[in-house]
Amino acid sequence: MTIEPIGVTGVALYISPADLRRRNLDPENLPFRAVLDLAREVFWEAGITIEGTIEVERIPGVNGLLVFARTCPRGEPWYVFDRPGDLLGAARALGDRWSDARLTLWRGAYWLRPEGGDERVRCCLSEFGRRELPPFGGGKEDGEAGGILIPGEVFLPLLRLLLIKGERRLD
Repeated sequence: MTIEPIGVTGVALYISPADLRRRNLDPENLPFRAVLDLAREVFWEAGITIEGTIEVERIPGVNGLLVFARTCPRGEPWYVFDRPGDLLGAARALGDRWSDARLTLWRGAYWLRPEGGDERVRCCLSEFGRRELPPFGGGKEDGEAGGILIPGEVFLPLLRLLLIKGERRLD
């Protein structure tokens, strides 16, 4: 089996017929559920955390498989909002469920990193933005890499001000 990265947050896994036979699986009559279980196991053994759906493609004539999956970004997650209205929509939906976040304006997009591990916050942010690894350093002191960096303690009051003063203009 071979795992290759695809971009920043994707991987491809090639499973040969010999790999399948070693695991007592018949390459010609392979249930989809067995492929998913095998792929998850291989990714787990390699220390790769996957998220979302897994795509499986059979290689005709070879009976090998290609498995494509999205990986969780390494490090702290950042959420990208292409439009100010998307960021404001996420803030509106979150309300007071969080207080610490960092916001960077970089190459025309808003990059937001929540501090802390609340899964509900991450799910809400995913509805309005997309999760990516930052092309800039992304660390706590990387404001110079991409424009305006807003520390968590001033983020929520500033966003509330934007919601009140500029909502119509920014949407």
